Amino acid sequence: MADFIEAVKHADGPGVVKAFMKGGVNVNEVDSKGRTALHYACENNSTSLVQYLLKLTSIDSSIRDKDGKTALQCAPQAERQKLAILFSKEEEKKQRPSNKNAEKENEEMIEETASDVVSPDTMRKTVLCLVLPFLFLIFCNGFFFAAKFIVISMSFYYVSLAYFVSEIAIRPPWYHHQPGAKQLVMKGNPDYWQGWVNDPKTDFNIDYEEVSFESTDNYTLRGWYVPAKETNKREVGIVLVHGGGRDRRTWERHIPFLHKAGYGCLLFDFREHGLSDGNMRGFTFGIKERFDVISAVQVMETRFGYSKICAMGTSVGGASVIMAAAIDKSIDIVIAENAITTSATLLDQQIVMFLGGYFSQKPYSLFLFKLFRKCATFWLNVRIGNKPSKHCQALHCIQNVAPRPILIMHGTADTIVPVKHSQLLFEAAQEPKELYLCENAFHCGLYNTSPEEYEEKVLTFLDKYSPLQEESKKDK
Repeated sequence: MADFIEAVKHADGPGVVKAFMKGGVNVNEVDSKGRTALHYACENNSTSLVQYLLKLTSIDSSIRDKDGKTALQCAPQAERQKLAILFSKEEEKKQRPSNKNAEKENEEMIEETASDVVSPDTMRKTVLCLVLPFLFLIFCNGFFFAAKFIVISMSFYYVSLAYFVSEIAIRPPWYHHQPGAKQLVMKGNPDYWQGWVNDPKTDFNIDYEEVSFESTDNYTLRGWYVPAKETNKREVGIVLVHGGGRDRRTWERHIPFLHKAGYGCLLFDFREHGLSDGNMRGFTFGIKERFDVISAVQVMETRFGYSKICAMGTSVGGASVIMAAAIDKSIDIVIAENAITTSATLLDQQIVMFLGGYFSQKPYSLFLFKLFRKCATFWLNVRIGNKPSKHCQALHCIQNVAPRPILIMHGTADTIVPVKHSQLLFEAAQEPKELYLCENAFHCGLYNTSPEEYEEKVLTFLDKYSPLQEESKKDK
């Protein structure tokens, strides 16, 4: 065992392989300093050795040495962000679904959201009006030509319409990213922001700092860092994550109560959002945004010196913080507001809600409708880079957040992401976990509906895991 750790200390790749060949190697065994081989690989910034060790299924990257540092925290600060992404990607590869019942309930939820039958005749009349002018010309060329033409044409339009639906999903009407913009857009902002659309200093007289940092795929992300009040500063920093199509200002109205409670906050724009880099490609429901969250967490740790991090997100941001925490152990606390189970489930649910009433309940009609839904969700998964077989979305990986605490919140009147999403996520999560359902709250509107109750729930939850710095020092 000593040979193994010594080989890693000296970045001796062949020596590591020889140690494994001898057998009896425990990759999680610690030395006199309480450090594992992974600690030394990170300290030496030996990327190839780190990657090799992380591929081992038995490796535990959360072990802390006698100084209380994880392996990642032993890495040089300049290289820590790059290694954090490597840790996250290797962790993702190891994760597989463990709750088939949750997936089944997730599918059943879609059927529950079906709209009332409007009139199947409406759909038939619409199709007839579109194709009738062509039918006469087509049948003039013979029955077989007409049959082939109709099958090929209808298949093309069927697939094209499904693609168009996926386009709306990743670039909804409220998505307004402007590449190279110097100022956040002032038009089309949601009412629930309550007019707080400038910056913390202008709106609340709270000092802040402009920040920028790198994420994966060469994106530069931008945001605001709001330091904690020195009088009651907490050791936990909060990364606030907005939803799809919005920007950092989603959380601006929450800043006063978090600042007053002693929490430093980082509000940033996802890639392809706000003032961050992008080319108006839309969002990926957390598939890529989770790495933006991980990069923001590293900024709070390395640049601003927080020892613990809470990732707090809403909507797509809520799913993103769950997905990020599942593969990044440096996130200590998770708060997810109206998060989605999976992107395909949400899209399928919306299709059923808006179009279900136009299809009859006859077997052939239900078959065609289901085929269309499958086609639309297939396009969505392809376009956002999601491989369902990897099971990396919130419903599949939320159990990997444990043993870190998670607070799941949702509004009971949410029509965009129904409350059932959070209920299923709560069932799939492991302890410690809490569920807060805000009565009559709309999507992203929990704080607007019951501000005092919201503050109490969030601050009480944070208080359990984020003592004041002075109290923390006394405990030590």
